[in-house]
Amino acid sequence: MPLVYQQDINRSSALGLWQIAEEEEHFSSSVKPLRPIAHPRKRLQHLSALHLLQQLSPGFPFGDVRLSPTGRPFVDGDRAHFSISHSNRFAAAIFSDTFRVGIDVEEYSDRIFRVAHRFVSGPERQLMTGEWPEREQLTAMWSVKEALYKWQGQAGLDFLAHIRIDQFAVEGETGQAACLIEGDEQAPAIVEIRYFEDCCVAWIAL
Repeated sequence: MPLVYQQDINRSSALGLWQIAEEEEHFSSSVKPLRPIAHPRKRLQHLSALHLLQQLSPGFPFGDVRLSPTGRPFVDGDRAHFSISHSNRFAAAIFSDTFRVGIDVEEYSDRIFRVAHRFVSGPERQLMTGEWPEREQLTAMWSVKEALYKWQGQAGLDFLAHIRIDQFAVEGETGQAACLIEGDEQAPAIVEIRYFEDCCVAWIAL
């Protein structure tokens, strides 16, 4: 079982990271896609994330999962909260009985340099430290904003124009970002980051 990482965030929330090494049949006997997915690889990634969610929360109410008009999955009646994410080789999941959650996993790639101007502002770039290579930190910033986007659940948020990272700290294999969403009068949302050899994961439970 390629469970790379698991963390109990608090008494009601947990997250995990899974390295996808199985065939679809390994997952399809226990979990079903939340929506039709034609592409075999995308379907495998989706199923692996759901399988991980089931491992984190045995008895998770998949039968009560609905899709919002924007396609975001949620549990009917908000009896539980969850978020899933996947890249080519990894799947991530987070659930909570209490808090809204969002999670994102991203593999490192030099492509991040070509698209960074679309989601990272000049002031945000200046927040990066010497703790990790620029590629890894840019990837983490994208992952932070993606996790926050899922947590907020509001369609149309632009990563550059509407989601702002005000603080970005890295220490060892972990990091943290304090963010603000345009028009949100609440306190800054804190997104946690964990760096792995081939990918990074960002999540929020608040």
